[in-house]
Amino acid sequence: MNSDNEKLLVELESFRFGMLAALTSLKAAIQESPNFNQTVLEDCVTYFLAYPPAQGDRESFEGPLRALFNDQMPFLVETLHRA
Repeated sequence: MNSDNEKLLVELESFRFGMLAALTSLKAAIQESPNFNQTVLEDCVTYFLAYPPAQGDRESFEGPLRALFNDQMPFLVETLHRA
């Protein structure tokens, strides 16, 4: 693998983890909102998991959705303790 491909893989993996961290942070923030509805969030995530796009990598598609569906507080705590 050439260095350009390796760099692209590192960038994509970094982007993936950044997106997961951003989604986790946003979910934590909106859960503190007065009218937050956990059921609506879970229903939306369940819908998109049930009807993924016909093309593309299913695991990559599901990753961000599962980040919203699952409790990511341990991830946030670990991230905060690294800083």
